[in-house]
Amino acid sequence: MLTETDFCLGNFGAHHPDCIAFTDHALDCHSPDGGCIEADNGPMGIPLRCLQPREYDNFLVASRGASFSSLAASAARLQRNMIEIGEAAAGALTSPPGPLP
Repeated sequence: MLTETDFCLGNFGAHHPDCIAFTDHALDCHSPDGGCIEADNGPMGIPLRCLQPREYDNFLVASRGASFSSLAASAARLQRNMIEIGEAAAGALTSPPGPLP
């Protein structure tokens, strides 16, 4: 699950070896002062594993239903991010397998 902790780490996805997209939108937390929380370290990387449900094999959720906490989802919910994760999911499913060991 992608969480607001990942958002605060930033570092342009360096903390996710399977990063497939980046979100540059602030966490939309509706704070009492009416503001949003901006990441100090740059955009949040969205890892491929957020699209893989634990309950199913050979299945990817390339939509707003992917595994995001509510705060992380507020930053990753934009259409441009959904397009990026959809393209990454298609690429992951259609790429040829690597060499056999």
